[in-house]
Parts: sequence; structure tokens; C-alpha cells
Amino acid sequence: MTCVAGYAEQNMISKVEPVINDRKFNSIPVRVIIGTDGKVKHVHVISAFQDQAKVITDALFQWRFRPYQQNGKAVDVETGILFGYSPPRPQTASTSQSTSQ
Repeated sequence: MTCVAGYAEQNMISKVEPVINDRKFNSIPVRVIIGTDGKVKHVHVISAFQDQAKVITDALFQWRFRPYQQNGKAVDVETGILFGYSPPRPQTASTSQSTSQ
């Protein structure tokens, strides 16, 4: 099996967004194995609250990708996906003012 950074974002066909109702402000790294048919075969949530992990896993099993090709043949591929939930940063006067005068 081959590991390819960023494969998911570049080769996605369809996805179902995970709906997390309880907003916890954390990044959630996930490793997935995409099969030769483009379906997610395995999900490994590296760090998340239990309810987040279930919602993300359920959603990922519905995602579809273009199969990874190696030497003209479809093979399984492992890649990472980062789900991020961070609070919006408030704008300060220094970031909202124009620097040109």
C-alpha cells in the first residue's frame, strides 16, 4: 500500500460532511485507506472526542474518491484528512486597518 499526502482533497468525487452539533474547538486528524474501488475501507481517527470520532467515521464511509493508480493499476492508498474546528478570530484594529496611507 502507498501513502500519499493530500490525496483525498485532490481526488474526491463525493462527500458527506460530518455534522458535529456540539462544537468543541479542536483539530481532528484522521487516516483513511481508500480501496481500489474508490471507497473508504478503513478509518483511523487519531485524536477526537468519542462523539466526534463516530460522526466523522460514519461520514467518511460515504465518501468516494478516484482510485489511486500505480503502474497503470488501481491500488489501495492511505492518506490523511484534517477536520478542523477552531473559533473565529476576532479582528483587531491593527488587522482591519489598511496599511497603505
